[in-house]
Amino acid sequence: MKQSIHFRFRISILVFCLVFLAFLLFFALENFLWLSKISEKNEELFANSFFLGRFFIAISFSILSGLGAYVFSNNFYESLRHLSHLIQYWSKTLVPINEDAITLYKDSEVTQIISFFHKGIIANKQREEDRLVKSIELNNTNIVQRLKPYLPEMELGGLNNLDVSVFPNYTNNPRCDFVDVIELESGYLCVIAGFENLEILESIYKYKLQGIFAVVRALYHAKEEDVLMQVNKVIQQSKIDNLNLGLFFISNNSDHITYLNNQKTPFLMLGDQGLSIHYSEEMLYDFTTKETLFLKAVFVKPSYLIVLSDRIHELLNINPNNLVEYLESEVFTKPNFKNSKDLLLQISLHLDAHGKKQGIKNVLEYLVCIVIKKIG
Repeated sequence: MKQSIHFRFRISILVFCLVFLAFLLFFALENFLWLSKISEKNEELFANSFFLGRFFIAISFSILSGLGAYVFSNNFYESLRHLSHLIQYWSKTLVPINEDAITLYKDSEVTQIISFFHKGIIANKQREEDRLVKSIELNNTNIVQRLKPYLPEMELGGLNNLDVSVFPNYTNNPRCDFVDVIELESGYLCVIAGFENLEILESIYKYKLQGIFAVVRALYHAKEEDVLMQVNKVIQQSKIDNLNLGLFFISNNSDHITYLNNQKTPFLMLGDQGLSIHYSEEMLYDFTTKETLFLKAVFVKPSYLIVLSDRIHELLNINPNNLVEYLESEVFTKPNFKNSKDLLLQISLHLDAHGKKQGIKNVLEYLVCIVIKKIG
């Protein structure tokens, strides 16, 4: 029975009994010391109502003391319960601050303490993540600087009927996606590849792709179909995790491009008929399929092929569709461009300006763009 009574009720009952016993003891001592002597001299001085009144006062104060003890112990118990939540909150993975168990008493001091420590833990975790990202980028940069002498610069512009511009001209920036444009006898093979995270593995993947396409340069006289088949075969054997791949072959002597596009950002074709947008159904390269299906698109004079990396829309925190709409309104509606370099420059300047409006000053460090113009 004792265990079935809640702690708060047991405390209040105990206080009530102690206070009531204290009053009774006081009354007994009072009667023994001087009230009994007074009543012996004058028996009618203290009526029965006097003793009943004293007993009523004792009962009243005892009840008030018990209620006060209940209120105090109840508040103390709730504070302890809050503190237990705080301890559990520290010992487990961070949970949202608006969890019912924590914000049951929104204005309490314990909830304010929890909120204060929550903000402190979040800020400390963010600082640790920032330091980790900076450390990874610094390490990647050091790796790139050591390997930079071995990275070939893209030498473009030797083919008739095609005007090509690439940004950046080196694949040596750890912040941007991998890009390469290979000049073959029958056209240009363009590749743009992105990965899930900025990590050490990303640099490894980049140089793995660099090795693959360095070998492709030896296929200068090969046919378009053979080049694409060989490239696809080697990439499937590489097993690169979470690969966003855009692979384009722009023929020098026909009015089409052959492509495989597994990117969130669609590639664009700008011509006399306006802007056409080519979306991808699969965002990641499929390493399991045995026969990769390459698609074809018409590419006639005077048209531009524009390929952007996925990382740029993630950096700008903008949906790929909205990114295309922005470029369409700010760049593609302008008068005709002189060449691919002029269009590439306009795209770069507008994306850089758009980033600076959001407080992002290093947009060009993440930008990868290929622009090819059909001129014949």
